[in-house]
Amino acid sequence: MEFTLFWLKGKSELVYGDEISLAIQSTTKKGKVVYYTDGNSLSDYEFDRENKNWFPKPNVKFNLDFFPLEMNNEGKDNDGNTIRSFFIDDTGKNKIMVKQNDKLITLILKLGKTKSRLIGTVTKSTRTIEMIRNQSRGHLFWSTNSYGFGYYVLKNQTSIDWIRLSDDMGGHWKIPVHYLLKAGKFLHFKNQGFELQILLSLEELNKQKDGRYIFRVDNNENRRF
Repeated sequence: MEFTLFWLKGKSELVYGDEISLAIQSTTKKGKVVYYTDGNSLSDYEFDRENKNWFPKPNVKFNLDFFPLEMNNEGKDNDGNTIRSFFIDDTGKNKIMVKQNDKLITLILKLGKTKSRLIGTVTKSTRTIEMIRNQSRGHLFWSTNSYGFGYYVLKNQTSIDWIRLSDDMGGHWKIPVHYLLKAGKFLHFKNQGFELQILLSLEELNKQKDGRYIFRVDNNENRRF
């Protein structure tokens, strides 16, 4: 198979292998993380040296996967949860922390010395991540009337099939991850990087078919399905 690698040092290259991990082994490492896509996409993206990120050229849909080359193993916490941390850029200061036990996986984003931010908690038995949004805290993107979701976390994971979303306005939704990745719209911050957001509007979340909500659910519905 053919893969295109996009390094955060501004280098891109074609590599070959039966899978991405083997393909990456065939090249000299150029950082702690690399973005990639299947096939030859060398001409599809350009590197912004000021922001140290790759951006799609006009009429190209952003479709890069994320591959961490270095991981910081942290062992277990006082409650016996296994903790692993993955670098998400070349600085080594920013990482995503995965804390888990037999029933739950907690995903936490740590950006430098700033306060850690909870991404969500996954129930393993239902493959569902619980997320909460608060409009009064600015979680709604007013320009598009949408809620944002971390694109890289959802695209590059293998443990989540559903998002159970709630907000402070009384909204409760159950969203298939595959639907969000297919139908969601990107909000292109200038500095997008690992925090690239994929959006679903409230109009989309509240749409109906045959008089019934597609994604909206009652607050009393069993959250473990």
